[in-house]
Amino acid sequence: MQVTFNGNLFPERFNCQILYPTEIAKYFLKEKQYDDVEEICYYALLDHMGHPRMRRELFNYAFHSSILGKSEISSFLKKCAKVVSQYHPCELVRGICLDQIEISDIPTDDFPLLSFDYQKLFGDSMGGGYLSEDKKIHGIPSNNEESWTFSNRLLSFSDETGTKTSIYNKKLSLNGSTYYAGYFVETCICHILKKTEQ
Repeated sequence: MQVTFNGNLFPERFNCQILYPTEIAKYFLKEKQYDDVEEICYYALLDHMGHPRMRRELFNYAFHSSILGKSEISSFLKKCAKVVSQYHPCELVRGICLDQIEISDIPTDDFPLLSFDYQKLFGDSMGGGYLSEDKKIHGIPSNNEESWTFSNRLLSFSDETGTKTSIYNKKLSLNGSTYYAGYFVETCICHILKKTEQ
């Protein structure tokens, strides 16, 4: 059986499989077909509101597509935020619902010596940290990210082999707080550096 969506034929590995909406959304995200991603995520959210993991992942892909991919809060992302806000009433979700988030490229003078709270998309803290002048990241409870580089308004983290593990490309301003939004390269899952006082 050939699997198609909106006239797109999926790769061979998708054929003869039951596809989860998260798999479809992630495929289109990697293909940079952002409008399809957001539409898929919204309608899938309506069908899977009671499934916490599916709900989080679908909203993640919509956020990634709209904010990191298109530098905007799209109408579908707002709709997604309104669906998940009853389950995850965090600051960023509320800001999306109310269209209060200002999105910009990361200024070249924002680094180094940034102190931050390392967060999941819905605000769950994974610990504090900071970026030092020796291009090391300190405090993140992870062995996957060792050092950082900043070029072309992209902040990226690498592991000990030099392979990029995470990329941040947008600065978000909301109610006096500053966030740097990024994602894991392999999984496309988003996470946040929330700027803190040094």
